[in-house]
Amino acid sequence: MYENLIKEYIENKLTKGDIKNYCNKKNITINNDEINIVYEVIKNKWKTLYKGCEDDKIKIFKYLKTNLNDNLYNSIVDLYNEYKKKIN
Repeated sequence: MYENLIKEYIENKLTKGDIKNYCNKKNITINNDEINIVYEVIKNKWKTLYKGCEDDKIKIFKYLKTNLNDNLYNSIVDLYNEYKKKIN
């Protein structure tokens, strides 16, 4: 059930502007390079983050940690964990 909703939103509705607006609303600093990184990871790795193996998830989060500012990275981890609890 959730997978189809997530897929539909990410593949057909998610924009870079959505990411920027969310960060602005939450007072999270994000630059254009980071917007592109977050957008590409969501678009291309959402299935792995949703139901992939833990090793692959760890690789994705390591990539994000090395390419994003600390506040943004920590916010993403918190958001991921929050929604993971709700979905599972």
